[in-house]
Amino acid sequence: MSEHQNSINMDALETAIFIGISERKVREMVKKKAIPSFKLGGRRLFNREAITKWIRQRAGLENREDD
Repeated sequence: MSEHQNSINMDALETAIFIGISERKVREMVKKKAIPSFKLGGRRLFNREAITKWIRQRAGLENREDD
């Protein structure tokens, strides 16, 4: 695995690849606040663990938590 694949945080392209959708769709979801993300130093990032949990929640594999 590359260094990027092992990183805790991902950019929009890495997130798109990770979840199997287009980068454009990831950015659309960010605008709608439909995917967990945060800004750091002007960059939009996605925490790998938060994205994994979000996917599992959407798939009904985990209990939803109100954040």
